[in-house]
This record gives sequence, C-alpha cells and structure tokens, in this order.
Amino acid sequence: MRDIDWGTAAQWAGVVAALFIAIWGAMRQRGEKAIENMAGDLRRIFERLDEADHRISKVEVEIAHVPTKDQLHALDVKITALGAQMGAVATTLNRLQEHLLEREGS
Repeated sequence: MRDIDWGTAAQWAGVVAALFIAIWGAMRQRGEKAIENMAGDLRRIFERLDEADHRISKVEVEIAHVPTKDQLHALDVKITALGAQMGAVATTLNRLQEHLLEREGS
C-alpha cells in the first residue's frame, strides 16, 4: 500500500478550501449586488407609481367638472329649441322687412 503524504493532502485541502471560499464569496457578492440592483429598480418603480398616482388624481379633479351624459343631452335639447325659436324670429323679421319695404314703396 501507499503511504499518504499528509503534507501534500493538507496543501490540496487548503487549495480546495480557498477555491470554495473564493467561489462562495463571489456568488455572495453577486447575490448582494443583485439585491442592491433590485432595490434600486423597486425604488424607481415606486417613484413612477407615485408620479402616475399624482397624474391620475389631477385627471380625476378635472373630470369632476365635465358634464354628464344627461346634462349634455339636456343642453342639446335646449340648443335645438333655441335654434327653432331663432328660425321663427328670422321668419318674423323677414316678414316685417317685406312689410316695411312695401310701405316705403307705396
């Protein structure tokens, strides 16, 4: 059987342990860096959500002043009625003008 050289085995164990620690440290740093990046991304996302919430609030305030469908319909009916009255006034004015022109010509 072979005799084990414990000095060489210890050196190899040290090298393996050092490699393991180096790889574990690098992976841990990557994980911490990824967490830091995600935290920054989340911060930006929440800032954008706050901006969107502010903009939505502004729109809600403006929409509160916009007339409803029923109010617009009522306004349309009134404008139509006003147009009919204006037509009647125009007809009356035309008749009056014709009458005055006839009186002036006679």
